[in-house]
Amino acid sequence: MTLSFHIQHYFLPLILANISHMMIVRYGWFKTLEVPLSRALFGDHKTWRGIIFLSLFASMFSLPAAYGSGAIPLNQAGLLGAGLGLSYALAELPNSFIKRKLGIAAGQRSQSFPKLQMLIDKSDSIIGTLIFYSLFIHLEWIEIALVFSMGLGLHLSLSFLIWQIGLKKEF
Repeated sequence: MTLSFHIQHYFLPLILANISHMMIVRYGWFKTLEVPLSRALFGDHKTWRGIIFLSLFASMFSLPAAYGSGAIPLNQAGLLGAGLGLSYALAELPNSFIKRKLGIAAGQRSQSFPKLQMLIDKSDSIIGTLIFYSLFIHLEWIEIALVFSMGLGLHLSLSFLIWQIGLKKEF
């Protein structure tokens, strides 16, 4: 697969889905779905709203990419997007679980190893989505490494930008 394929079918749907979800969170829309999956296990920030909207938005944003490239049938593109959104949300749960067990509050980082915690916070969703993506679309190891590296760089850069413009409280 080419880099432009990965940009169209992996990066853009995930970036646009996350920005869309962030707007929903920022403005408090769909409050009825702001129900924690498990407050005790994952904290208050991992909600049904996140799982539903990340999956829905990634699926929606996968359709124009597939239509534009013609490389993936639309019905498969919708499933790819939904799977990417769902795997993104689910991949964050183990890290949240561990943080709760260590007594780190939702949305906070370890005081002992804040940079390591930030790297883990930014990597978990990329690893989860890459597992799903590589099962859906066969990837060579070099492609996995490239997409992971680009994904981590983009995640850090976009998180910093979104924090700087005030859409997120924490970097």
